[in-house]
Amino acid sequence: MPTGPYDRLVELAADKHGFVRTEDAKEAGVRPDYLRRLAMKGRLERRAQGLYRLTALPVGPLDEYHEAVLAARGEGVVAGDAALALWGLTDVNPREIEVILPAGQRVRRTQDRRFRFRQRRLDRDQIDQVDGIPVLAPQAAVEEAITNGLEGNMIEQAIVNARRRELIGELAAARLRVQLADRNARVHGATVTRTTR
Repeated sequence: MPTGPYDRLVELAADKHGFVRTEDAKEAGVRPDYLRRLAMKGRLERRAQGLYRLTALPVGPLDEYHEAVLAARGEGVVAGDAALALWGLTDVNPREIEVILPAGQRVRRTQDRRFRFRQRRLDRDQIDQVDGIPVLAPQAAVEEAITNGLEGNMIEQAIVNARRRELIGELAAARLRVQLADRNARVHGATVTRTTR
């Protein structure tokens, strides 16, 4: 059981890929001035307004995804190409991490070009988690990729991988392939769509 404020921060950050929000620290009984002192000593790194990273914890491959969600006050959902990458469904390399915010939520403008925020209403069945990070569910992520014009071969790769890993059923895979075919037919059979990043 953590005793001191630093121990409580470690416990909080361990569940969030090394990150801690000021409001979560307050709820754990850690004052904001303590966070600032730790940042001045180099034990915390300030990443955004109200968001810190504990420097003692190792950096992992999913940290940026969790940071993007936490920069949206912990209420966002990873979407776009980043959702496909987070699930490991396709070889897409997102230039930025797109986060869907609940309708009406605003995020303070950030200079961080790694993240892009947008609003959209999502149903609960469209949201899942990967290692504690809220992300579009596999089927919803592929549907969005089709709508956004991701290359057909990348979408097929995502469908095959999602099916192989049993993240979607056979019927869902068939429906996604029909959506892809319909999209291609709408652009008059063109096979050239937007390029991956």
